[in-house]
This record gives sequence, C-alpha cells and structure tokens, in this order.
Amino acid sequence: FGRLTAGVSLDEAKAEIATISGRAAKVSPKTHEALRTHVLPFSQSWFELDDPGNAWAFRGLQIAATLLLVIICVNIAVLVFARTATRQGEIAVRSALGASRSRIVAQLVGEALVLASVSAVIGLGLISLAVSGVSAVVVATGASGVIPFWMKIAISPATFGYVVGLSVLGALIIGVV
Repeated sequence: FGRLTAGVSLDEAKAEIATISGRAAKVSPKTHEALRTHVLPFSQSWFELDDPGNAWAFRGLQIAATLLLVIICVNIAVLVFARTATRQGEIAVRSALGASRSRIVAQLVGEALVLASVSAVIGLGLISLAVSGVSAVVVATGASGVIPFWMKIAISPATFGYVVGLSVLGALIIGVV
C-alpha cells in the first residue's frame, strides 16, 4: 500500500513500480517470478484487474443476496405481525387477569428474542457454509493467486457482532410493535 506523492499521476506511478518490479525480477527470478505489481486507486476493486466483468458479477451477487435478505426479513415481519394480531384475545385475557403492559411487552420481546436468536444462528450457519464453499471454489479454480495475500475469505468477528446487534434490535422492534 502506498500513497501517491503530490503531483504524481497514476500512470507515472505504474511506470515506476513496473521498473522497480522488473529490476527485482532480474535480481531474484526464483522469488519474484510469480509476483505481479499493480497500481490502482484504493477504491477500485482487485476483481477488476484481470477482467472488469468480474467486478460486475460480484456486485450483482451482492445485490441479489441483499434483495433476498430484504424479502426474507419482510416475510418474517409479516408473519410475526399476523401471529401477534391473532393473539389479541390472549393479551386481553392477560390484561384482565392483572398483567401490566410492561409485563406483556416483556413477554412479547422475549419471544421475539428467541425467534431472532434462532434465525441468527441459522443464518450464520448458512453463511459459514457459503463462505467455505466460496473458499473451496477459489482454491479449486486457482483464483487464490489473484486474491491479495492480506484478504482472507472468512466470517469476521465484526460480522458476528453485527448479527447479534441486529437480532436484539429486531426483537425489540417486533416485541414493542
């Protein structure tokens, strides 16, 4: 990783890094024969190095997965809302027997938290299967030479935290509504 000096263009940086890598390849051909140097803006995807169509395929996959998740979330929200609407009689009986609003809401939030937790575990399980499948495809196709060494195909701890946070937030919203 580097930063361009003020006044240096991207093409000048590409020419300079090509010269440096060419010298290194001549000096140490055994260690540098498989290395490729690239100069590209940080915002440009490394998928675009070999084939710009790869980046669009990857973005399309991300968009499709996101839309699928939105559809699933809306369907679950409708099912939970319909389930809650059919429980109006039960909630009325609980209120008549002396249960406070906070007690009823706490029960509904607890039930929603269980549902969200089970959904999160199932989702993380499916994602881990998908990630291991992608890793296997990358290794099988030899694309691991294209992927930079600092990129690991794995589920990050931040993803787990994000899923837990969304599950709790979703449970609170479903329970209160």
